[in-house]
Amino acid sequence: MRHYEEITISYIENLIPEVPPLRGPHQSNYYRGQADQSWALNPALFRTGLERTGFSSWLEIANSNHLKFKQFAPPDLRVHMTSELEWTATACHHFAPTNFSAWSEAALVGLYFATEETQDKADGALWRLMPGTDNMTIFQDYEQVPDAPRFYHPQYQTPEMAAQRVCFLTHPFPDANTPPVSFENYYNTSDDLLNLCKITIPHEDKREIRRQIAALGFDSRNIFPGLKGIGRQISEELYSHSESYNWIM
Repeated sequence: MRHYEEITISYIENLIPEVPPLRGPHQSNYYRGQADQSWALNPALFRTGLERTGFSSWLEIANSNHLKFKQFAPPDLRVHMTSELEWTATACHHFAPTNFSAWSEAALVGLYFATEETQDKADGALWRLMPGTDNMTIFQDYEQVPDAPRFYHPQYQTPEMAAQRVCFLTHPFPDANTPPVSFENYYNTSDDLLNLCKITIPHEDKREIRRQIAALGFDSRNIFPGLKGIGRQISEELYSHSESYNWIM
């Protein structure tokens, strides 16, 4: 059994050696930031016990959520949805529970979310996934969720999705009512050509790293285009100032 790689960084410059170059078409590197390093790599759908839902299978829940999202989606959105994959990707990005998890092709996007504060002052985690082959990517004409994790790059993207360079990892449905397997546990027991790394950011270093990437021109306005980003940035700047200017001297 293999185990995913684990490292810890305390400064933004420590991340640079951990961002490898691309290896060819359809072999992007993918990043996912989580504010709490203890969270498993599970999609939103699998984070609640099945027994609490009133459904008999994960697939039943997913189908019900899918129909509700379609029902309430604005009419102009329907024009852009050319496949069930598109519907699921868009629903996932807008917080509907699906069997997709959101990742990014940009390391700084993942680092931004990994340095979010939590009430219990948890360490953050930046996950890096490097596929070893080009068969990790599925496209528009692939209608069914595959029986192994695959990445889907949506055709329809809101400005926010485009800014975050978002893509989605599909998580296969468990058989019957068996518990879902988180992606890191799947990785440890599979022989797929992948490399998975967990980069931990200590809580005491989150604010400084967030300040550093903001000073380099990457802040909430980049992640959330429009008024949401402006509002978040104003709020964050209250706590991101330097406490000392001694370094100038």
